[in-house]
Amino acid sequence: MEIGPTCTTLRPMRIHAILCVRDEGDIIAQSLAAALVWADAIHIYDTGSTDDTWTIIQDLAKREPRLHPIAREEVVFDCDTRGYVFELAKHTFRHGDWVCRMDADEFYHVDPREFLRDAVAPHEGRVCTQQYEFVLTASEAAAWETGRETLADRARLIETRRRRFYVEPVAELRFTRFRRTMRWGRGHNLPYSPGVVALERIPVRHYRYRDPAQMDARCRLRAAMERISHHGDHWRIADWRALVCADDDPRLLTWEPGTPLPPRRGMEHLYPPLKRAAQRLMYAIGVPFLTDPFRRAWRTGERPDPLPSPSRP
Repeated sequence: MEIGPTCTTLRPMRIHAILCVRDEGDIIAQSLAAALVWADAIHIYDTGSTDDTWTIIQDLAKREPRLHPIAREEVVFDCDTRGYVFELAKHTFRHGDWVCRMDADEFYHVDPREFLRDAVAPHEGRVCTQQYEFVLTASEAAAWETGRETLADRARLIETRRRRFYVEPVAELRFTRFRRTMRWGRGHNLPYSPGVVALERIPVRHYRYRDPAQMDARCRLRAAMERISHHGDHWRIADWRALVCADDDPRLLTWEPGTPLPPRRGMEHLYPPLKRAAQRLMYAIGVPFLTDPFRRAWRTGERPDPLPSPSRP
């Protein structure tokens, strides 16, 4: 019997990305191009885009078989929406593959294939990010408002447009090692028993705030969604100007494309030693294989909640 994530075959490791999108038309083509360098499949669910996001995805999928558009549906994005996509796609996964919780505004600074192979121990089953948060500065906002930067600049690579950043200590889970019995049910932000947390964190360049037009649309959308499903105080910011950073903000550094980012080996994502040891033992003896059949997954025909009409932005 398979008893843990180290019991895999000699077949090559594969990475399956799960991507939920909404109104990312300014960045989605660049994001998918970057992810296709390392992803074996990208399963995409659009939760109700009102821009050209879904059209771009469908057009790209006609030329790239690794892109799998699932549907565009006006639904409430919640912590478990990725689980819905996971349950639809997991029949294509193999035991020992990796599942990525992909975001459209994140770009991996190292190749995830190499990182998962070289930096993750055999007993480790989930990998968190080391985020580098790229921002819009006051001078960049002024350039937009005076017409020195326009919508036409979105054709440029985002890494050349936004180069000021700060190092974010908060870690987020992005990769989970798949086991054949794994489930991801309603109301859960992660799959059940997602694995031992890896010591090393994968560096990610995060471009949440790309230009004033995108930031304004994002703020309005998230404020509307926050009234339906709580995601945190940052979803309540109504004015994009509150997200602009001063040029002399002491946190900010400047990145030159093609150069390393400042290393940071944060430990905030790790459990205390005793809990970590107990968790490792739990996975080593195969407890998740015994509990997985009793976990409630998304049922056949079950779907995310539809977006209430009065709340649609």
